[in-house]
Amino acid sequence: MTIDLKEQNVFVEAQPAVIAAQKKHRQRWLAIQQADRNVIQQARKVTSLLYAFELCIEKMYCGVDEDLSEKDEKLLEKYTNGDSESWFYCYNSAQEIVQSAIVDQCRKVTLADFQYKKLKEENETCEELSVARAAAQEEYKKLQEQKPKRGRPPAKK
Repeated sequence: MTIDLKEQNVFVEAQPAVIAAQKKHRQRWLAIQQADRNVIQQARKVTSLLYAFELCIEKMYCGVDEDLSEKDEKLLEKYTNGDSESWFYCYNSAQEIVQSAIVDQCRKVTLADFQYKKLKEENETCEELSVARAAAQEEYKKLQEQKPKRGRPPAKK
């Protein structure tokens, strides 16, 4: 018995079980792609926080070698209501907060990466679409065997 593969493929892909399995398969791949993008987005936030951390350190120690003159101290107090020591403390506090935010964001990156890997692994072990196609192919073969054969009917004796 010869099977028309094109006709078989059309039959298999039109089966409701195969259509449902393809839909789930696409949804899983979309979830995997979204999880991958989420890892990248979370990692970019870490990069931005590292820049903020570096800026705090730079501003905190920008004039450590030289003390401000009394004139500069008075101007600083006049326009900001704080002397150089209070500004050092403010930058130090900001640096500690940014450092804490970096650690929290790294946890988010790790969690996002774990979710991505889990989704990817689950998709690799999923055989739902293959099973649905195999069942539809078997059904097609059974239908083909039940069809009357072409050509002359066998001779009666």
